[in-house]
Amino acid sequence: MKKTLPTLSLIIIISAFYSCKKDAAVTIKGKWSWVENTADTYNNGVLVDHEDVTKINPAAFCEFEDNNVFIENPPDSLGNLRYGTYTIKGDSLLILENGQTEQAGNLIKTLTSSRLVLHRTFQSITSREEIEYTFKK
Repeated sequence: MKKTLPTLSLIIIISAFYSCKKDAAVTIKGKWSWVENTADTYNNGVLVDHEDVTKINPAAFCEFEDNNVFIENPPDSLGNLRYGTYTIKGDSLLILENGQTEQAGNLIKTLTSSRLVLHRTFQSITSREEIEYTFKK
């Protein structure tokens, strides 16, 4: 009995390990619907404004294509699409809009098969703005 219990435990552990289904690799590629924007503004480190926008134009989206092309219909664009290219480096999403010379950096806070949360910081000498963009597939 003493030898059977460790052997049985080992078989159960191995079976559980192999029966776990691994998720396919999660990718940012595809079309993401805009769900929410939050913005916090700080002056000299003190929060002076908070905005949470959940009433988003249902036509607003971001799309990341296979060839690293980025297409965006932001909530306030009035149908004017933005285009550019994107690159992912670690947990950063770098976007270069057509006509721009600098990439915009976004931290990828959450990326699942159905949810994407991007965080971006704008900094000046005395103020800082923290923005989060939330999307769903």
